[in-house]
Amino acid sequence: MSTRIQILGAGIMAAILCCPIAPTKAAITVTQTFDTAASAAAGGWTLQNGTTGGNNFGFSNTSNAGGAAGEAGGTFQRPGNIGYYSDLTGVNLNIFETFQVSGLLKLTKATSPATDNTLVFGYWDTTKNVVSSVDPNSPTVLDNFVGLNYRAFDGNLRANVFGGDYGGYNGSGGDAGLAKETAIADGNYTFSFTVNNAGFTPGVGQFQYAQITLTLSNTATAAVTTLYNALNPLQNRTNRVLDAFGFVQVNATSDTGNPLTMFVDDLIYSVPEPTVVALLSLGPLLVWWRRR
Repeated sequence: MSTRIQILGAGIMAAILCCPIAPTKAAITVTQTFDTAASAAAGGWTLQNGTTGGNNFGFSNTSNAGGAAGEAGGTFQRPGNIGYYSDLTGVNLNIFETFQVSGLLKLTKATSPATDNTLVFGYWDTTKNVVSSVDPNSPTVLDNFVGLNYRAFDGNLRANVFGGDYGGYNGSGGDAGLAKETAIADGNYTFSFTVNNAGFTPGVGQFQYAQITLTLSNTATAAVTTLYNALNPLQNRTNRVLDAFGFVQVNATSDTGNPLTMFVDDLIYSVPEPTVVALLSLGPLLVWWRRR
């Protein structure tokens, strides 16, 4: 099912009223199994330019990722405009929380890539949803998303946390020197990534670090790949926004000669929990519809 109903009874609300709690937006997880195009749309998944410039992606009634029929993804070209299939409702994640994603993944790189083509999957910023650079590693691309990017021209997969330039975090503000990207074989994977925002107390002019740990397990060979990336203490993410989750393309010029194929299914991902203040405003018996 793509919709979950949570009911808070009068007793629970009375307990909350007796013990006031400060508003919070701690992350909770939701599930999207892409049962139908309609259920995915009801869960906030929205398509833009899925069939332009050689693209052919969005909801698909197939099982390439390894789950039951119904998944997200397809063939991604370089349409020369912003293209996405993403959850645009209710994400707006607090970027200082710890959050996580897991699911099934199918990857197939381009057979004869002509130029760069990069595909981002994860959390991204719709306020920066403009085509930017043909370089998938340019700051304009990397600064505005958290997740993974997949490149056609070399088949590399990269873990990304905003504009992180550390290969992991060493616990005291330094670079752990771990792998940030690697060539990845075509195939089916289970995958997960966690963004951890705990860490040292920032000094003057410093900010709390953020680290992503991306793990993929090849379902055929059982080979496990783990990648890391982290912001260093001088990289400010205070005004960064994460208000969408899913696929997004960022290449500025069109090119139909280097397609990427990616499918995902059975996603579990973090979204913000509604604030207690918002819940209280709905009365002593609250019927809270939470999508998924």
